[in-house]
Amino acid sequence: MNKKLTLITSDVIEECLCESLDSLEKRAKTTQKINITSSKTRRPLK
Repeated sequence: MNKKLTLITSDVIEECLCESLDSLEKRAKTTQKINITSSKTRRPLK
């Protein structure tokens, strides 16, 4: 059996957190753009 060990250091954790935050920020910006676009095309309430 060949097992690969991964040492989880504070640097590894920090890198993972930064990648997760970047992903969330991109998703939030995309959602915001969609909401702005849909609000522009929405008919005003009477």
